Amino acid sequence: MWTMDDDQTPPEPARLERLVGQADKMVEAGRLSADEAGRLKAAPDPGRAEAVLRDVRARHAGERLDVAVAEGAMTRAEADEVLERVRGGEHSRKLRSHLAQFRPRMRSKDKSGPASADPGVGEGRPA
Repeated sequence: MWTMDDDQTPPEPARLERLVGQADKMVEAGRLSADEAGRLKAAPDPGRAEAVLRDVRARHAGERLDVAVAEGAMTRAEADEVLERVRGGEHSRKLRSHLAQFRPRMRSKDKSGPASADPGVGEGRPA
């Protein structure tokens, strides 16, 4: 079974500030939901903003893990274990690389929530 390494990305205040400033554009691009953008903008400190980003990463990871399970690349139990680790704050380069191979199908922007499978915040790409 695939495991994560210890290469964790620490929160950077300048990065968080940039993400907050670009939250509306990220909603338009389908990388954040309107609720996530509101929570990110309202976060009073970097620690709370990082918690919002952790939730976004978990949502993105969950979408990709669902694809992995559907394709038979991992079991639901394995996917659930990875998702719990993401929810716990793990955000390693190895994890992002592993999840990148499982892209959910594109959705139309008419539906609620993000419109694309763009890894965005959840996968460490700059906004």
